[in-house]
Amino acid sequence: MRKQWRWLILGLAVLLALVSGTLSRAGADPSVERFLKEMYAVRAQGLVTGKAADGLDRFYDTSTQSGRFALAHEDGRIQYMQAWAPARNLAVVEAETFVTNLRVKRSGDKATVSLISRTRLGYRYNGNPELDQMGVGSWHWLQLVRSGDSWKVQKEFYLDAMGSEWTEPYRPKKASLVPAEEAAVAENVADEAEAVQNVVGELAVPTGGGRLDRQGVVAYAEEYCGAAWGCGNNSDYNERYQSYRNLGGDCANFASQTLVEGGKLKPDWTWRHDKAGSACWVNAQSFVRYMLGSGRATLLAKGTYPKVAGALGKLQPGDIVGYQVKGTITHVSIITGKDHGGVPIVAAHTADRYRNPWDLGWDKGTVYVLLHLRD
Repeated sequence: MRKQWRWLILGLAVLLALVSGTLSRAGADPSVERFLKEMYAVRAQGLVTGKAADGLDRFYDTSTQSGRFALAHEDGRIQYMQAWAPARNLAVVEAETFVTNLRVKRSGDKATVSLISRTRLGYRYNGNPELDQMGVGSWHWLQLVRSGDSWKVQKEFYLDAMGSEWTEPYRPKKASLVPAEEAAVAENVADEAEAVQNVVGELAVPTGGGRLDRQGVVAYAEEYCGAAWGCGNNSDYNERYQSYRNLGGDCANFASQTLVEGGKLKPDWTWRHDKAGSACWVNAQSFVRYMLGSGRATLLAKGTYPKVAGALGKLQPGDIVGYQVKGTITHVSIITGKDHGGVPIVAAHTADRYRNPWDLGWDKGTVYVLLHLRD
């Protein structure tokens, strides 16, 4: 299944490359638009309730393998959220998805669609009345087939900021002794989720004359984080920089430009963006290696969730989280603050994220690399 998903993502990258930068409401079809708005609304509600209120399967052509796969992905991400949220001592209480940049090409009973979905999620920590809000954004390509008075999805490709049918979040064992490797996180505490929440503490933005402008990092990151709900700049990337969204991913490019434009760090001959970015500017693994090798950053912790939890409280806005899968760092995000549970939140590109809890969408086997940028 993972190999199949990689091929689907590759197909998405090729298809989006054809339409990126030119999406509009051109060719919008009222019946298609109604169908899509209803489907995305039901999918969003499923993230709150744990199930699709009106039944997800009615939106998909399950007579085809690709239709069944698309349905399984949506069902899987709902299941992921229902596992992740209680494991983090919180509940998702609100969700809504906005469909934008809709473009439809219809031919008889078939329709090809490209669009952007911008999802807002509201969540609360147990015992805390304050509402936190986060946003995710994705570029979608869909193939629809006419079904009676409506439509069904035969194919859907997109880069997802949340989990999927194979992703399983790290879930601490409640009502049990804390493992020895988590002693630094919480001694003699049975509920590890609450222990992690308590140890994180404040992520106050430092002020003063350091070389890294952490306040500037946060302002830039949240202005240019892209299609995610909550981002500024009309939900678009900074046009002064080439986008690598369809060329392997834009996460390191975004982190690099955020540290330079917002954080006021100076590029050098290795880490630079002229007409095109250098390897350590645009590649996640090279970016992390450069930050550590150049001395611009220090390593706070590396390991799976329970191994790094004790270091979360040391993260500050402007610091970096790397995500390693099968020995390779495939993604990086940038810390922008904390939520009301004291948990670090991040911004990122590909898929686009606004104020997401730092581990949302990642698997229990993910190895996290926590970097502290020098002031």
